[in-house]
Amino acid sequence: MHDVLLIARREFKVSFFKKATLISIAVTFLLIIGGMFFISWLSKNADDTSTVHLGVAPEAMVLQDELHDTATQLGAELNLVELNESTAVEQLKTEDIDAYIQSLNPATVLTEHQLSATEQSLISTAAQNYSFNTLLSSLGADPAQAKETLTGAQLEVRTLETEDAATTARTFTVTPMITLVFFTIIVAGSMLAMSVVEEKSSRVVEVLLSTIRPVQLLAGKIIGITSLAFLQLLLYGAAFSLGPRILGQPNLLEGFDIPLGLHVLVWGLLALILNSVLWAALASLVSRQEDIGAISMPMTFIPMAGFYLAIFLVQNQSELTPLVTVLALIPLFTPFVMPMLLAKNLAPLWLIGAGYLVLILSILAVLFLGARIYRRAVLHSGGRMKLREALS
Repeated sequence: MHDVLLIARREFKVSFFKKATLISIAVTFLLIIGGMFFISWLSKNADDTSTVHLGVAPEAMVLQDELHDTATQLGAELNLVELNESTAVEQLKTEDIDAYIQSLNPATVLTEHQLSATEQSLISTAAQNYSFNTLLSSLGADPAQAKETLTGAQLEVRTLETEDAATTARTFTVTPMITLVFFTIIVAGSMLAMSVVEEKSSRVVEVLLSTIRPVQLLAGKIIGITSLAFLQLLLYGAAFSLGPRILGQPNLLEGFDIPLGLHVLVWGLLALILNSVLWAALASLVSRQEDIGAISMPMTFIPMAGFYLAIFLVQNQSELTPLVTVLALIPLFTPFVMPMLLAKNLAPLWLIGAGYLVLILSILAVLFLGARIYRRAVLHSGGRMKLREALS
């Protein structure tokens, strides 16, 4: 066990302090923070566009109540100020106000730019409501009673399929996390493959195997690089957690489901172990760096398929279908499909338990086969060794 931990420590240090690894971690960390900054900026801009700044001529101030009522109905904030025309023109040029209601009859509006849909709807609706109420009053009717009658005639829309806020929050939790798990699997696998082939091509592996067994070397590599990959996953998770606080907008992560997030981390760790064993075992079949592509393509495609199935198929399900059940129990798909089923509240307890059991049994089986492949292929030099030959 001491030899295994020694190899693991060596792999962790060598891989972590590589310039490419440090740059990758820093760039990904900054991209996460930058992405959150962009979301925050969009959110602030959305808030700004929902506030309408209007200047109103003294003779048009009779529209004040109608403007405020209409703004409330539109879900917009209204900043209303009484101005004379010369002051209004100056403030339009400096963009202190969005528009200036110059007169009421006829309704005239001054603006420096084209009115937005919200601004146009606000002003025209308020003017129409004022004219309508004035007409009702002249006919002896009560405008307030008429408004109450019209307000009661609202259209109530009921959809057959609704996604509650809790489901949305859980989906928001799972989607970025399984994305990180997917990329972490690819990065860890690539590092393992490079390490295995590097040692084979430089004949370092022969020196190592003179003191330890192949299985110990394989276990040490997997533990070291998987630990590094999982640390990266935690660092990226920390970036998601710290980003909103750094930006002063902690509400960006409002609704994040922490227990579900921990669930995804467990699935992610198991997925890392399973894929790492496969990457290391298959990488031992080749002896040159240029041959790594032959194993990296299928090993990238399989988790990618699971990831896309979770995002584009499972996320759109409203019930647990036989197809989705089968996908959830395919070991290489389970770490992606199962968290999304949990987010959609579609995973019964038996399926969750079966998913864990299948994944753990698959890891044990792959460890056995991977050790056998690695033991027979790691000292093979020259051309690529066939998988059938390594297993025979």
